[in-house]
Amino acid sequence: KRFMVETKRQLCAAYCSIGELYLTDLCEEPDAETSCETALKAAVEVDAAAQIESGPFESEIGPSQPDALQTMANLRLSQSRVAEALDCIMETYNRMKVGCEAMSGLVGLATDDKEGVQEAKA
Repeated sequence: KRFMVETKRQLCAAYCSIGELYLTDLCEEPDAETSCETALKAAVEVDAAAQIESGPFESEIGPSQPDALQTMANLRLSQSRVAEALDCIMETYNRMKVGCEAMSGLVGLATDDKEGVQEAKA
């Protein structure tokens, strides 16, 4: 099962790469937007399946990657669908939040839980 999760993550990354190509180098192709949308929807679906399967192995293989949703947000921004892009970005942040908070502690930033204020520690 762990192998399947890893394989799905790699497949998700491949779909994201295809989507990114249509957002950049291939953006002038006649079907670029449709092809990008198709690839990114596949990436999101594969990522969701990997998340479900990774449950017992998450501590060994790490949390879900934010790539699919972040790339989908880029597509939505290019389509001027800002509300949908924001949804994708917020979900991406929620997936990365624990890691971001841990990293901020390592580099000297901390959150004052009582007041919800971030302070730089010197």
